[in-house]
Order: sequence, then C-alpha cells, then structure tokens
Amino acid sequence: MADVTSERAATFSHADPGTDEATWSPFLAGIDAVHFVDLGPLERVTVIAPHPDDESLGAGGVIAGWSAAGVQVDVVACTDGGAAATTGSTSRAALGRRRRTELAAAAHQLGVGTEVAIHRLDLPDGGLSGAGRELRSALRPLVARADLVVSPWSGDGHPDHRAVGDAVRQISADRPRLEYPVWAWHWGLPDDLPAGLLIRVPITSSAGRAKAAAIACYGSQRGGDDPILTERVLAHFRRDVEVFVAEPSTRSRIRPVDRS
Repeated sequence: MADVTSERAATFSHADPGTDEATWSPFLAGIDAVHFVDLGPLERVTVIAPHPDDESLGAGGVIAGWSAAGVQVDVVACTDGGAAATTGSTSRAALGRRRRTELAAAAHQLGVGTEVAIHRLDLPDGGLSGAGRELRSALRPLVARADLVVSPWSGDGHPDHRAVGDAVRQISADRPRLEYPVWAWHWGLPDDLPAGLLIRVPITSSAGRAKAAAIACYGSQRGGDDPILTERVLAHFRRDVEVFVAEPSTRSRIRPVDRS
C-alpha cells in the first residue's frame, strides 16, 4: 500500500480524473469535529502557502472565521506560482504577476473582519525542495510570532508542498500547527491520509461564501484550455468543513468552548 501511495502521490496530474468527492464523504463524517474557536484563544495565526491559491483552497474557511473573530491572519506565499501550466503565450513572469494580484484579491475576500496580511517570499516556484535553508530562514520570524501555524501537509504529493511542510515542521516545534491537504484529495484515497491525526473543522455559511469568493479570484488557475483547478478538483473545496492534520501536541491544546 505504501509503495502504491508513494507512486500515486509522485506521479499525479491535475488532469487526471482523480478521486470523486463522493468517495470522501463517509470518511469525512468519521473524523473528530473541532470548531475553530476551540483551537484556543488566538491573537495571530500564520497561514503558509507554497503557491497563491493554496491558502484559500486548504484553509480559506478558517481564515475567514478567524478574521471575523478579530484574529490577525498573516498569509505567506512562498512562491508567485509562475511555473504553473499556462495556455497560449503567457510567460512565467506574466503569470507570476497575475497570481500575485489574484492573491491580493483573495485575501481581501477572506478578510471579512480583520484585514488579512500578505507576505511574499518570492522563492522559485517548483524549486522549493532545493531551497530548504532559505525557506526556513524566511519563514522562521513569521512562525515565531504566531500563536498557531497553518501549513501544507508534507504528504500532499506536490514537491513544493512537501518542502514547505517539512520546513515548517523543523522550525515550529514549540508552536501548535495544523497541516492542510490540497492535492491528496485529488490523487489519494481515504487510506492514504493519517486518519488518527485528522480533525474536521466546520465552517459557517458566511465563511464558506468568503472561501468560494477567494477561490474564484484565481481565474488563472480555473480558466483556459488546461485549467489546474478543474471542476472535479474544486469539488473537494466546496465542503462545509475543512480537514487538517493535527499532531498530538496540537490536539492536546484543543479546549472545547462551552456553547450552552
């Protein structure tokens, strides 16, 4: 199973049919539900995205929820996303500029209360696995000031997601951390995710609308002859929950709020 999983994670394409969302529904229903306010009293959260759009896909709902609650959310874009598949004569530089603009628009949609701040590292898209030291150095001060760090799951399959996930793990041992899958929903099956470490965070209808609006800002990834975010991929991000990998040290800090 591990070898098959590794091969699928390493060789998937956005154009593959992928796993139907209906396959995930019964699996998701069995995951422990944790409301975002149960994650503790927070003043500042750092959400780290390998590319512009990962923050909205993987954590847009909780970003909107935290913003509405007055929490300062910093979104860190490690690359400009310029190496993504393009159509026609769009250059890498032009796509990078467009995705930076899309990120600003998405952050505006997610900042339903407190404004979401953007930090750009401008590291090489597609090359983060070879920029570990620089990545850790750039992320360290942004992680150090956060009460909670949200970053990609290192098992997500995409090399940049793995590099960011690994880097954050190395520098955030003293911080509670949530890790979000993005591409694992597409190439994976329920057995591929660490079920015992997952939490399911319900998102409100207003946060869901903000997330949908943020994702819609990424026209560069949704349009053209070869869209990265196909309808089958996007189906995984229209849920009324978001799912995160939470290590035991983070789970131990969860304190349910009395809502009686």
